[in-house]
Amino acid sequence: FNVPSTRWQPQGQRIMEELAVEFLYCDYLSIPNIAQDLWPGDWQWALYEVTEPELGIQLFNLGANYIETKRIAYFMQDARFNPKLKDSGEK
Repeated sequence: FNVPSTRWQPQGQRIMEELAVEFLYCDYLSIPNIAQDLWPGDWQWALYEVTEPELGIQLFNLGANYIETKRIAYFMQDARFNPKLKDSGEK
């Protein structure tokens, strides 16, 4: 379920719980306070428009399960996102 910014209110979380969604898709920029507002629930968060590897790591640490980027080649140069680099000991 894509969470539009207009749903980012207390009743939005209740609606998602009632719908028993498995995934919540959201442009991370539309979340008013991402450090506090990734609602807990039985769903998985998929955040898109992520442009920097460090931001991707921060979003994972805040509770995101998946991220989407249009800069995949850039992300793949970072060992945190590329197992082949991680195995070789590169950054």
